[in-house]
Amino acid sequence: MALFIAPLLAQPPGSITGTVTSLDSNVALSGVHLVAASQRPDAAPILLEATSADDGRYSIPNVPPGDYSICAQYKPAATHGSRRDLWQMSAGIDQEIAYLDPCDWSSGIQASVGTSEATVNIRLERGVSLTVLVDDPVGALDPSAAALQIFVKDSSGSIRAALHPFAHVDGPHRYRAVVPKSGRYSLVVHARGVSLVDHPSDFELPIETASRPPVAARLRLR
Repeated sequence: MALFIAPLLAQPPGSITGTVTSLDSNVALSGVHLVAASQRPDAAPILLEATSADDGRYSIPNVPPGDYSICAQYKPAATHGSRRDLWQMSAGIDQEIAYLDPCDWSSGIQASVGTSEATVNIRLERGVSLTVLVDDPVGALDPSAAALQIFVKDSSGSIRAALHPFAHVDGPHRYRAVVPKSGRYSLVVHARGVSLVDHPSDFELPIETASRPPVAARLRLR
């Protein structure tokens, strides 16, 4: 067996390069966080990262040969100060250009890498930003501690995306995920170490998305 494995391990690495664009408009997308993952049955998984440049191009060097699934998360404009103009403020709710991560809503973008450059151009579909506001009058919540976990479940019962905390300065905590522009979903909420007013520690809440980013729910901590 070792006689066959050794040449494979000795293979030089390849690379994954390409351009990230909008499926709707073909506009180049910058600031997209890309993760190429390869699951190995006999070793730890390989995770390689890159971020798309202003022209949408990205490059992941030193990629061991194998099959990879690529996730692509378009960062909210709040994390890019020069792109704050992408946001509009309406009734205190942030609305921004949002794109679906293919790993949340499909199996990801597949790539097979050898010892040379593999070109993988990625086109992201527009979605809407789904927001949950969490009032925390006594400062009980530490978002980094995962005391409050919120997920999106689709109509088939599959968990599709996690809502992540973002952009908390003053006022309520905001949890966010990007979902398709229309559809019926449920929010799945798990509270650990914090208590919710008017809700048990584990519950589901049906929601329906539309063309504008909705506030799916507003929760309040004791």
